Amino acid sequence: MDRDDPVAEIEEWVRKREGSIRRQHRLDKIRRRIGPATGVLVAVLLAGAGILVVSQLASRGEQSAADAAVTSGASAGTAPGASTGPFAGTPAANYPKGAAGITLPPAKAVRGFSAKQVAAYLAQVRTALIASRLDPRMIDRHDTSGLVKLLAPGSRSFAEKQFGTENGLSLATWIDPRAPLDPGEKPRVSGRVSYESKVQQGIPMLTVTTNFIWVYAFQRSDDPVAAEHAEIVWTFSESRELRAQDRGMYINSIDGYGALVDCRAARRGLLAPTPLDEGAAPNPSDSEDPEQLLNVNHSLDIHENC
Repeated sequence: MDRDDPVAEIEEWVRKREGSIRRQHRLDKIRRRIGPATGVLVAVLLAGAGILVVSQLASRGEQSAADAAVTSGASAGTAPGASTGPFAGTPAANYPKGAAGITLPPAKAVRGFSAKQVAAYLAQVRTALIASRLDPRMIDRHDTSGLVKLLAPGSRSFAEKQFGTENGLSLATWIDPRAPLDPGEKPRVSGRVSYESKVQQGIPMLTVTTNFIWVYAFQRSDDPVAAEHAEIVWTFSESRELRAQDRGMYINSIDGYGALVDCRAARRGLLAPTPLDEGAAPNPSDSEDPEQLLNVNHSLDIHENC
């Protein structure tokens, strides 16, 4: 492209600006029963509008007590920047490759959980992230079993309902078969993990929040990329006062956006880069560089143009 040609610059901006999609969805309620000794129902509202909704207690109105959150740093800048190839010139050029980008905070004992338990739950979350975003069974073959089996039985039906829908891309990556990944490039990954414990009605719960951006390179002559930025809140409890199906890892809320994506594919729950023959009209009120949407520190609240 001739950088001195303003028309060409606008066309390039339009091409790259197409395909940012914000997922604001309110999901179904599920119920978790605290044992018959208390007779209390806890309704967990699964929300995706930038609001992390924790369990609301149905009686006594007891407020939860939480330990200070322990957080890992965003894994950015730990890999040499790419000077050529699909990630060149984008924030993702400095992101680690694949699972190397998933770093965990140190496991410490918190209220109701030993350091060993915290370490085990963090490891389980890391396994879930790999299963949902990096495992070829999920991203290429759309086999969800690797992720679903890690969840508490009471959380599995919710997850299964998301796959194949636009909401599903905030939970896991399904690559569009019509847009194969570049076999020579691993996805670039950066993000952070935090956890804290909360006690509700005497029941300890560990909350783990993951905020990651996943940038994929596709096999096309113009070296395109597409990304998913998602925040997921996972909760853990093994209390005997919960139903057996609700013990273990639960998905509490999901929130996110896709960037530089094919909008039509995204609505079918598939990830593909912006088509070569499509573009969105520039929005005078939105002058943001679309590649900044690949920054892990970018707000999840974005302008949508899909």
